[in-house]
Amino acid sequence: MRLTEWAIDYVITEVVPVVGVRFITVDALYDADVEPTYDASGFYVKLGFEFADPTESLPPINPYRTMYLDLKQLIEVLATEEMD
Repeated sequence: MRLTEWAIDYVITEVVPVVGVRFITVDALYDADVEPTYDASGFYVKLGFEFADPTESLPPINPYRTMYLDLKQLIEVLATEEMD
């Protein structure tokens, strides 16, 4: 989790000011061929990611579920902190 949090922080502090990124997307592994089914999306949900298609049926067509994190709120918080 710490590596993912570092990556999000890096994107907000280093990439956003240069490129103007607003969203981070990931493909969370979903493996229905193991028992119990492996679904990595819970990890990303804890970090604030949302499903690109929340109505996607399970198991998904692909072995992953696409998720995104909207950075707008985090960017605004950082900007407010920098003003203080």
